[in-house]
Amino acid sequence: MKLVKFRISDGIAVVALESGPVNALTHPVRDALSDVFHRIANRDDVRAVSLTGEGVTFSAGADLRDTSDVSKSPTLNEICEQIENCSVPVVAGLHGSVLSGGFELAMACHYRIASPDTHLAMPEVTLGMIPTGGATQRLPRLAGLGVAMDMLIQGKPIGAEAAKKASVIDGVINGNVQAGTIRFAQAIAEAGKPVRRTSDLPVKPDGRSYFASIKTRRAVAATSPLIAPKAILDALEAAAMMPFDIGLSFEQGRAEDVMSDPQSAALRRLFAVERRLSDSLIARDPETRKRILGPTGQKVVERLQRALETAQTAMQQAGISEISIQNAMASLGLTSPVDRESGPGNGAVADQVLGALVAEGGRIIQDGLVNRAAELDAVAVFGLGFSRWLGGPIQVAQTRGLLHLRNQMRDWQQHSPVWAVPPMMEEAVKYASGFDGLVLKRAS
Repeated sequence: MKLVKFRISDGIAVVALESGPVNALTHPVRDALSDVFHRIANRDDVRAVSLTGEGVTFSAGADLRDTSDVSKSPTLNEICEQIENCSVPVVAGLHGSVLSGGFELAMACHYRIASPDTHLAMPEVTLGMIPTGGATQRLPRLAGLGVAMDMLIQGKPIGAEAAKKASVIDGVINGNVQAGTIRFAQAIAEAGKPVRRTSDLPVKPDGRSYFASIKTRRAVAATSPLIAPKAILDALEAAAMMPFDIGLSFEQGRAEDVMSDPQSAALRRLFAVERRLSDSLIARDPETRKRILGPTGQKVVERLQRALETAQTAMQQAGISEISIQNAMASLGLTSPVDRESGPGNGAVADQVLGALVAEGGRIIQDGLVNRAAELDAVAVFGLGFSRWLGGPIQVAQTRGLLHLRNQMRDWQQHSPVWAVPPMMEEAVKYASGFDGLVLKRAS
């Protein structure tokens, strides 16, 4: 089956993504799409292009769990540049949930129309990432800085009517999307309308108000530990200060900076495991559809909570103040911080809190309540309140150094069995990726 369908009908190049279920922009799809636009460029009988997607959506973008795929040529940026530089108008017909690279692909087209059910979103920020297909440069040119900041920094989706009002799309159509897109392309061609490159547009609003808005959002972002929103603001600022192509390069550079940070790895790891968690761990309430702990998830949280309580008691008996313990737990997201502290510094005490969770987490994995460390972390984040941006107790231990924590726990276990090093941890320290490497090796 072809990944991208292509035919000519009355001077209109009809192009359709056909890579179910969500037309993910994998390297094979990008390669096929690039080939189609090369073929279009070499023809003299094409007056306009209709670009749509088969199935449930135009495109949900790349698989954000596979970061190696996105760097293969042709990259999304290269495809977007190829489409934007097409000599005849390219019309994107959108439907369904158009996400991330799918939305960026649409913004590179010269015109965009959408069915009423369309929702556009850029969820990268929730995964500790920033866009790599030009969203930080094109979106403020189309919709203005306010919409761009809401969508990119907060991950807010936008519906078809709101997208039209914000000038993100040119119209909302009913009926068959591909047929409507072909008709729109024919009308564009017959009217002799030119290509309309987003990269040629100025950012909105111009001048001092743009930078004032950036400054205001920076103040808010400074209060958060998340790094992706700060990088997005840098790239949005670059959109108003640099030529478009330089802005794209700046976006790419900041994206690489963010991706190399442990926070991004932690958030992407959680995203990957949450998509395949058993309902016995985290489920949906049948009435409210809100996420709730499943029966096994409740057992996991109960055991982790008991380990925390035991560790707190042991630390207090060792002379560590309750304030220091509370501040240490707050640094991991487990409680609210207090205004002052005494006794050992937060870092040292936080290590003991972390050690208790990792020790019990190892025993929970050994007992078969979860299949892998990432599942334990997902339950700890959801059910225990562990900071999401840290990725869970095992992820933190692996990032900071599992061997170092194991050696500390050997000393602490003399004071309480809550820090007793489980056999699985003794094995996990042999692998560079810790518990994750151990579970993968056992599964292979």
